Amino acid sequence: MGDIVFGKIDENFTNYTGNQLKVSIKKISKILGFTVDEKDVVKALKSLGMKVVVKGDSIDISAPTYRMDIKEDVDVIEDIARIIGYDKIPASVPHGNLIPPEKNVVLENEMLVKNILKGLGLSEVFTYTFVGEELIKSFDDNASAYLELKNPLSPDQAYLRKNLIYSLSQCAIENSKNFDKLSIFEISKVFSGDDKHVEESKKIGIALLDGNSFFDVKGIIESLFDYLNIKDYSFEESSDKYFYMHPRKLSSVFVKGKKVGFLGELHPRVLSRMDVKKTVTVSQLDFDELIESKAERIYKPYSKFPGVLIDMAIVIDERVPEKKVREAIKMASGELFDSIELFDVYRGSQIKAGEKSLAYHLTFRSKEKTLTEEEVTPYQKKIVAALKKDFGAILRS
Repeated sequence: MGDIVFGKIDENFTNYTGNQLKVSIKKISKILGFTVDEKDVVKALKSLGMKVVVKGDSIDISAPTYRMDIKEDVDVIEDIARIIGYDKIPASVPHGNLIPPEKNVVLENEMLVKNILKGLGLSEVFTYTFVGEELIKSFDDNASAYLELKNPLSPDQAYLRKNLIYSLSQCAIENSKNFDKLSIFEISKVFSGDDKHVEESKKIGIALLDGNSFFDVKGIIESLFDYLNIKDYSFEESSDKYFYMHPRKLSSVFVKGKKVGFLGELHPRVLSRMDVKKTVTVSQLDFDELIESKAERIYKPYSKFPGVLIDMAIVIDERVPEKKVREAIKMASGELFDSIELFDVYRGSQIKAGEKSLAYHLTFRSKEKTLTEEEVTPYQKKIVAALKKDFGAILRS
């Protein structure tokens, strides 16, 4: 049996003291934004259990042991402000130069195109940049030509997509159960290359469901080009073979003689495989190429005099592209030429097989006076002569 021992024994005894700090009245006033009184500071600190020793402008502070959060002078100043009262801090306008952020040209151009397409009645969609083997095969494509992910989230997202057509078409088809007509677009990246080198490019994808979709998409592209002030463009018969596109309803899009995309209808075989009975028309355009071709719009004073409108229909060989006819008309029209509009294309019993009739509205306008038909007639004759010489065209009566 042992004896009872009185008192306390602490094997790890440490004589701990609170943090020792020093702060000046000048610094307190500078941080809080107004001149503080020394008496108010001392009173505030003592009310918080701190030991205070004033030495001229500075104050030595010994924080309580339980105030482990007080490590720097700003911690003490924060407590002083709280005790004195935040309402004592005067309101002031921030000083300094506001530097505007740098313009993100890429984002601005992307928003410009998006707003144009939305204004044309299309809805923006966001699809995954990954596609699955099942979707790739449904478009008669081979997954081995795609970049495969090492750790895909699911089999439906195992490959990096090479175009926007598959994702957009799938989106349109899935929504065809709820909508008779649908117009959607997406601006996103596609990928190409191999495991050692992957290339990214930004594309504009458009998909329309049902209706006279081919010409609707063509009109959307023309309106987009008009908004971007892209003048030198054309739609030409495509020499490329897209196995998922209708071979006779496919057109390449050129800007300044360079191919920037295509538009056309999905192949009936693809639609049948995906159990779709409606027409799906798609287009894909190179975003960077369009932005590079975008031009500033120059405004000129419009003539205050009315124009003279004449209608002219010509019969020409079926194989001659309308673009070449239009260019020839502009070249031969002279300085009074204002605008041209193709309003009718005829193929039928009233003309020979292998020929077509193109009907145009031609407008002539002067900046100095009101023109008469007699003044415009020589220009019309010059146009007809040029078309006959270049293409063997004749004026249709």
